[in-house]
Amino acid sequence: MSSTSPPPRSAPPKPSSASSSDDESSSPRRYGPQTVLETQAARIERLMARVDKPITLPERKEKSIKGPKDFVRNVQGSSAGAGSGEFHVYRALRRKEYARQKMLDEMSKEEEEQQQFHERLEALKREADEKTAKKREKRKKRSNKTDGKDKKLKADREDGGRATAEPPQPSSGKGDPTSSEPEKIKPE
Repeated sequence: MSSTSPPPRSAPPKPSSASSSDDESSSPRRYGPQTVLETQAARIERLMARVDKPITLPERKEKSIKGPKDFVRNVQGSSAGAGSGEFHVYRALRRKEYARQKMLDEMSKEEEEQQQFHERLEALKREADEKTAKKREKRKKRSNKTDGKDKKLKADREDGGRATAEPPQPSSGKGDPTSSEPEKIKPE
């Protein structure tokens, strides 16, 4: 037996063109495995060639739960013993059921986390609303006080800075250092 090697693979024929500048501007097409960079560059070039075409991103598929099987085909009869040949069937059914139970647990946990998140979000929003309402009330009180002062100042300006028509109140002498009478303290 003679060992002959198969003929070497030849590259596909290059298209013949009259001008060599066209060949230099477009890179020769390589067949076979490409680097990740080349693959990504080719995809981007393809996308940029059709800029006006809208890109549709596929929606993420939600995991679906398959129910337990209603009819199991490979069931041993009651008189037969459990043979070692049936263990792979049992193991496959068990694996599927465990996967189904795990998915159910994950879904219930995710729903519970979503519910807790929404409750926390509502509580934070309620708390923020209460704070803003409290601050709003403070601003109103402050503006009401300043409005009263502004009205008094305005009235004083209209009078021309003259004293008001009311006579000044006589001082009781309390806290007045010029008062000759000592302070009287009332017993409680």
